[in-house]
Amino acid sequence: MNEQPSLYPATGRHAIVAVAAPVLEGYTYSVPPEFEQLVSVGARVRVRFAGRRMTGVVVRIVDEVPAELDPRRIRAIEDLLDRHPVVPPMVLALAERVAASYLVGIGEVLALCLPPGGDQVGARRVRLLPQGEVPDGCAPVVSALQTRGADAWVEARFLETRCPGHAVHASLFALEAAGAVELQLESGGGAPGARRVYLRWNKDCTVEQAQLLTARAPKQAAALVGLAEFARERRLEKDLLEQLDLTRAVATGLAAKGIIERLSLSMDDSPAVVLPDDGAGSFCLTSAQRVAVDMLMTRLKPTASTPVLLHGVTGSGKTEVYLRAAAEAVRMGRGVLLLVPEIGLTPQLEQRARAVLGEQVVVVHSRMAAGTRARAWWRLRSGRARVVVGPRSAVFSPIENVGLIVLDEEQDSAYKQAERPRYHGREVALWRAALEEAAIVMGSATPAVESFASGQGGDWALARMPDRVGKRPLPATELVDMRDEWRSSGRSLVSRRLESALATRLERSEQALVMLNRRGFASAIVCRSCGDRGECPNCAVSLTYHRQAASLVCHYCDHREAVPTICRQCGATALHDIGHGTQRLQEALLKRFPGARIERFDADQTQRRGAHARILSKFGRGEIDVLVGTQMLAKGHDFAAVTLVGVVGADASLGVPDFRAAERTFQLLTQVAGRAGRGELAGEVILQAHQPDHYAIESALRHDFEGFYNREIEFRRRLAYPPFSALAVCLCRGKVATQVKEEADRLAAALRAVAGDEARILGPASPPIGRLRGKFRLHVLVKVRTREQLPVLISAALDRLRAAGHRPSDLIVDIVPDSLM
Repeated sequence: MNEQPSLYPATGRHAIVAVAAPVLEGYTYSVPPEFEQLVSVGARVRVRFAGRRMTGVVVRIVDEVPAELDPRRIRAIEDLLDRHPVVPPMVLALAERVAASYLVGIGEVLALCLPPGGDQVGARRVRLLPQGEVPDGCAPVVSALQTRGADAWVEARFLETRCPGHAVHASLFALEAAGAVELQLESGGGAPGARRVYLRWNKDCTVEQAQLLTARAPKQAAALVGLAEFARERRLEKDLLEQLDLTRAVATGLAAKGIIERLSLSMDDSPAVVLPDDGAGSFCLTSAQRVAVDMLMTRLKPTASTPVLLHGVTGSGKTEVYLRAAAEAVRMGRGVLLLVPEIGLTPQLEQRARAVLGEQVVVVHSRMAAGTRARAWWRLRSGRARVVVGPRSAVFSPIENVGLIVLDEEQDSAYKQAERPRYHGREVALWRAALEEAAIVMGSATPAVESFASGQGGDWALARMPDRVGKRPLPATELVDMRDEWRSSGRSLVSRRLESALATRLERSEQALVMLNRRGFASAIVCRSCGDRGECPNCAVSLTYHRQAASLVCHYCDHREAVPTICRQCGATALHDIGHGTQRLQEALLKRFPGARIERFDADQTQRRGAHARILSKFGRGEIDVLVGTQMLAKGHDFAAVTLVGVVGADASLGVPDFRAAERTFQLLTQVAGRAGRGELAGEVILQAHQPDHYAIESALRHDFEGFYNREIEFRRRLAYPPFSALAVCLCRGKVATQVKEEADRLAAALRAVAGDEARILGPASPPIGRLRGKFRLHVLVKVRTREQLPVLISAALDRLRAAGHRPSDLIVDIVPDSLM
């Protein structure tokens, strides 16, 4: 497989190395004699791959070259980045299963398992010691160190620059073993004597005094709200500035005025984060909570056990169950993975987890500053932290001896990765639990149909929590038939009933959420003369009108263009916007309630770092009366003052051409309805819909999950959709439509040839969006009886095409797809 000539004789040991490339298997490299005592499975190495120097992970060490390889063409490992494995054995085994089950490269999966900047060495530093012998081959590194003087700490990056082509890190490990250097690795948190700068609000300065001091400094004044919220306890300066989008100059000015304090502390003096105590971990459990906790406790000892599906209504106290079990797992010396579907849900769970589990808890997700994320990762790998809170990628966290895995909102589509490597976080979490012999609990008020079927069928244990904590009632739910509303009042956006309910909440100083699951101002700009809808030049979709940016935007490829004044097809000036988005909804509510504090919470408003937390913090402090947003409003937020939830276009997602459309609609409506009435005051929900008789709408009105499930499972049974089958989508793409058609036809034929009676092959057919990002698309749907058949069948078909020289040039294989779009 290796095409380059070897740098070393291909004798002795060899390593199978996986690099982050779309190739299914690892490549064989020889291990130079001087590396043989240092290289280990799970460690990172530097190798040549496809003409480039890349970082890979050693997945196996072998003594014999595979028979099909020419030993003379095997290259050698060029350097070792780790003296100990960075990928724990169980995580490596998990990565191998994910790669095989989803037909993706093992190196692509392992890239998710590595520390941030996986091809870098972070804060690695070294200094010469007066004693110790210099092993053979290490002289260039010693010479470079000597140029910096005795006792000087030198970064490894400097040595890589001064010793190009040399195995710098392998030399450092050899020098350390010989007692010639002192080496400080990433997991140590920095070189001895290194310091960090923290910020915190000056306790002697009130907010009113700060406002007076910054009256003539608008940038400093604008920073006060965020600092007052997030800097009451000391925070790392770099992280805080990034979260609040502040410059160091603003922080310096505020410190000079005595509003905040700058603290320079040793990196070993790790500051404790003090969080408000909401009673987490100390509540008196309900009987249903106690049953669920006991069910998990019996599964925490290392042994094979069935997964637990925790079906609890919104506000039933599922998080308390998670944390009680997590505390016991930590007490037993085992690790915990607390997974949430979206990054925006991590702060609230982190806060509650820290209140119970203390500094054992770290957060890891992609929006964190690189340095912060790296420190968190190394704390987990070193065992100094045993609990991680994060989205789906946290399932690959480097914790050893995991005892509990939690998937909150297990039904959420965000657990499915949309790009390579495409994997489902729920499925991978189940595999890791089996490998670790750990307890796993999946919680939801609206479980996925497949999950509830597993609970009903006995494959999983099912725990029910049918009541809210404190016997608080579920919110009263009302439906507004927008067909009648249009006939009687001409309204198509906000009904009279919802408007009246909002007015009542504003009079009572209560809060409300209003959801419309479509961002932008209008769905499209349409020509009244010829009917042109302003389609994206790259995708077969209309451009969405964003009034604030004065532009038309494609929500798929992000193409943007100015709002036209004349039709680009016929030249007419009779253009008008159609449809509604969150911008239009916010504008309409501000016009109706000019004195109200109405803000928006959608992807457009939360693009800047920290915006998500700032908006929710303002709402939590009561500084926003009505929060308008997309489905982001439905995800696990807990605000006691919210007594009204309105949903505009409650049935809009029923029109999506996907077999999960009804399930998605019911889940979204139930979840957003659950945000109302979580405090002492009763809640109310108003749904606006044009299809009031659909069973998804009727079931959501009654908070009736099992009624919905019984209807939906019969629909799935009749059409053999999951859980009565397993699905995969093979999507052919390309710039030329005829070529895509030829490749899709050949793929479908190959699948039918290898499948026989074991599968149904549907297509090729055009998906709902036939052209996306400049490429035509055709998909072939594979439907089989069991999940395990999918990679075997598809691999056989691709092998057949490859042998004939006809493998598709641009193919996406999505096993267990979350959507058929």
